[in-house]
This record gives sequence, structure tokens and C-alpha cells, in this order.
Amino acid sequence: MINTNLKKMTNSSTMSTNEQVKTLREQGKDIIALGFGQSPFPPPPGLVSQLQQHAHTNEYLPVQGLLSLRQEIADYYSKRDGRTLGPEDVVIGPGTKQLQFLLQLAMRQPHTFVPVPCWVSYSAHCKIINRKIRPLYTRLLDNWKMQESKLDTIRNTKGLRLFIFANPNNPTGTIYTPEELATVANKLDDPNIVLLLDEIYSELTFQPPFVSLAKYSPTQSIISSGISKSMGAGGWRLGYLVFPPELAELRKTVVTLASETHSCATTPIQYACRNLFTNPEFQDYQRKSRKILSALTEYGASIFKNTYIRVVKPMATWYLFLDFLVATQLLNNHNIYNAEEICNTLLEKLHISSTPGTKFLQQRGEMGVRLCLVDFDGAAALRHCPLETDITEQWLEMYTPRPVQGLRSIRDWINCVTNDG
Repeated sequence: MINTNLKKMTNSSTMSTNEQVKTLREQGKDIIALGFGQSPFPPPPGLVSQLQQHAHTNEYLPVQGLLSLRQEIADYYSKRDGRTLGPEDVVIGPGTKQLQFLLQLAMRQPHTFVPVPCWVSYSAHCKIINRKIRPLYTRLLDNWKMQESKLDTIRNTKGLRLFIFANPNNPTGTIYTPEELATVANKLDDPNIVLLLDEIYSELTFQPPFVSLAKYSPTQSIISSGISKSMGAGGWRLGYLVFPPELAELRKTVVTLASETHSCATTPIQYACRNLFTNPEFQDYQRKSRKILSALTEYGASIFKNTYIRVVKPMATWYLFLDFLVATQLLNNHNIYNAEEICNTLLEKLHISSTPGTKFLQQRGEMGVRLCLVDFDGAAALRHCPLETDITEQWLEMYTPRPVQGLRSIRDWINCVTNDG
């Protein structure tokens, strides 16, 4: 009865982590939730107000999305990346996850490549449609970025290729420099290579302006983004794809698939999101969000400096990707043999949820663990975000106490383990 492609599939690991935390909290356990990447910040009041004003709208919008919103999105990316785009190049849908899946489904059996570690759903999408993902493994030594030899693997593969490129990256928070992007573009300059640029965290870049690979590969790049991270509206489910005119036929196929699956993104939410890129309130909201997350992730990276945990300082997002590899033998002495067991230990002993790197396609011998520094009152943090001065450790203790507590607990735990080892 069950599709054979799906028999061994399980629920998304990050979604399962979120549900596990909810269950434990319902049982009365005080869990510091660092396993699920939902924005800590509420949507801006102006965005909520716009949604309220349009709650009565109940018509089906065009499958491709509200024309005025598509025009705004096209204008923004035209200016940002130096391309000429129109509303016909934009497809709006119920979240980027749905649209990315439809894009994979629309393509004719491509070889699909993705740098690892990577977001959990890329490989799941491949599995659903009976394809294999080709991981391009990266190293801590290289700040979790691809080296040129990995690009040669894509370049030297024959046939249609899809390269999924998350920049900024989930789970590491790394960002590629303009020079690195130019190298990627040069290596992958081939009309048979489609670039899916997952830029859902681009507005959470700590030192803007963000530079996209689309600036260097304009005819091959499809941008994927939405409002879940930058506007604190994950549950609103609004995402979009921006196609180059050169890939119009692929865009049309995605729209056809959308017409037979989700029909259109939710109508009131599309109306609410107009002026997304020009509203001063939204821009101020994002500036404060970036400032808070930059301070918190920098503190998190610094706290492990003199421990057996290695971490690359994030340049965007709310993630910390901890690497326990140098502590492997000492952890083995405590009957902890892999990343999953590290996460189980953090949950059982410290009441901290996290996600093992294997869920992000790391190999079994690697020892990566992702933390999401989001378990705090984002509304209060935004209200008290200092405008003219730096955020101090004392400020973080006051307005982001649970992530700070969790980070310190992990530091103290690894020090205890390694000192005993």
C-alpha cells in the first residue's frame, strides 16, 4: 500500500525535535530548546496589522501569486543583484520547502549536489521522488566551505545538474565572500547546471549588505527565500522562488505543479506582505534582530574557545555548529560514541535539546551538533535592544537567559568530561 520510496522515511528531524520538546514540557520538564530553528522574534506589529486588515479576503489568487507582491519582489532582486526581472519571474507559495520540492520534481532527473552539512529537507525531497543526492562534504578546517575540488566534481559530471547552495548556511551560519562566489560562478558556468540558491537567512547577515551568487551567475540562479526567518513568521508559510528569464520553461512547469497541489499561497498573508522590502518599520526590526543574534552567536562561539569543542563564528543566522571531534576519545571513555549520543546526553543530563550533524548529512564518524539560540523572549529583546551601544554579556544574561544558560552548561559539561577523561 505504501510507496516503496517512502517506507523508510521518518518525520523531519527538526520538526520531530520541536514536538519532542513540547511533549517534555507538557510533562513538566524545563527544557532549554536549542534544537528547532524557529525565529525567537514575533512578526513586526505593522505586518500583523496588515494581516488583520486583509483577513476578510477570501478569493483564490493567481497560482503564481499576487501581482503587486511579485512586482515588489522582482524589483528588490533586480536592484540587489543587478538583474532585470519582472513579476512573471516570481513564484509565491506556501513556504520555501514546498516550492523547492516542486522545483526538484519539475526537473528531468538531474544530478543533485549539495554542500554538507546542509538543511535536512534537501535529501528528503530527493528521496520522495526516487533520486539520490550527491553530498559535497566540507570540513571545519575550511570553515565548512567548499573547496575548488568539490566544484570540479559538479563541473565534470555530465548531463543536467542541480546545485543546491544555502548561503547563509544552515546549520553552520557561514557566508561565502564575493571572491569565493566568483570562483563558484566561474567553475559552474554551464547552461546544464541549475543553481538553487537558498537565501532564507540573507536578511539575517550580521554585516550587510549580503552578496548573492546570482550576481555572478545571473542566468543560472533561482533564488529561494521567504518571511519565516527575516520576519519571524514561520507559521505564516509564505515563500517564493525568483527565476531568471532564461529558465522560464522550468518556472512554468513549477507553476503547473503548484496549480495541482497547493493552488495558491494564503490570500490574506500575500496582501499583508506588500511593502515587505520598503517599510521602515520592517527594516528597523531586521536591524535589531541582526544585532541581537550577532551578539548572542559571537558570545556562544567565544565561550568554547578553551574547550574541546570547536566552532566557527557564524556570520548570519541564530545557529552554532559545535564540533566535538577532538574530544572523541574522551567522550568514548564516558560511553558516548557519536553525535546522536552527544545530543541524547545533553537532553537527559542538561535538559538541552539539540540536533546531531548526521541529520544534516554528516557522516557517522563526524561529531557535529547544531544549536539554535532561539529560546528567549524575542519581543522583550527587541524592545530593549540598545541602538547606539554594543550588546554586553550582562544584556544577554538579562534578555537571552536560556541560551546563555544552555551554552554555559554545555561548556561546563565538556570541561568535566574531558578533565575526567
